[in-house]
Amino acid sequence: FAYEIIGIDKTKITFERTASWVNRHHHSDWAQTHMHNNSTLSGVWYLETTDGCGNLNLHSPSNIFGSPLDYPISNYNFFNSETCKISPFVGNLCLFPSTLKHSVDKNMTQKIRSSIAFNYYARGIVYSEGNSITL
Repeated sequence: FAYEIIGIDKTKITFERTASWVNRHHHSDWAQTHMHNNSTLSGVWYLETTDGCGNLNLHSPSNIFGSPLDYPISNYNFFNSETCKISPFVGNLCLFPSTLKHSVDKNMTQKIRSSIAFNYYARGIVYSEGNSITL
């Protein structure tokens, strides 16, 4: 994904897995809003799901002072919503920036929702305003 889709130069950046774990959410289980500061890229791969087992919610980023303007919205869509809800299905792989706040809705079924989640940290040379930084 990082090399083929985003186009990151693999001769300058490598990715190191910092953590991985299994989630097994039973009836009424959920995950609070959080983010992962120990990594660059996070993901979840769904192994066992059913309708109503709880959406993955990606919350829109906001700056420390909040938005200076709040426009009235007549029709919410992918670009102007505060939360992107992803309904999990078996085999679905979701990747997102680790610092993006996310949560999981309550499992409203009697079936278990199982997934493997993981974090990766980018190592190598990155650039900011003409300066290089080694991570």
